[in-house]
Amino acid sequence: PTPVPTWGGTEVPAGTHVSVVVCCASNPPYEGLTGEYPYVRTLLSDMYTAIDEASEEEDSGPPALGSIITPGRFATSPQISLSNDRAGGSTAVSINFTTFNPIPVNGAIVLDLPKEFTSVG
Repeated sequence: PTPVPTWGGTEVPAGTHVSVVVCCASNPPYEGLTGEYPYVRTLLSDMYTAIDEASEEEDSGPPALGSIITPGRFATSPQISLSNDRAGGSTAVSINFTTFNPIPVNGAIVLDLPKEFTSVG
């Protein structure tokens, strides 16, 4: 972790609400709840001695809860085409899209057909 120094060399009084933005972390490439944040600390200028702390350590407050990650979105809407568009005919369904995130080796591509299609298999 990279410590974020306080601004302007001024002390931040106890009880002050602090908001810090740390740029450019990459979210996990899938939806779901992340793990807890291992620790959040304020440190003395030695960058070692803790002042306030939230972690799993026995002498600290509880760790910060995880974040909810939502799924990525396709860059453009997936394109669906049928090999045969005649009513009642048998058809193959083609799907074309560009991923935003990687699909892992054991991942899947799922297409839920509209209820008007029958005999899928």
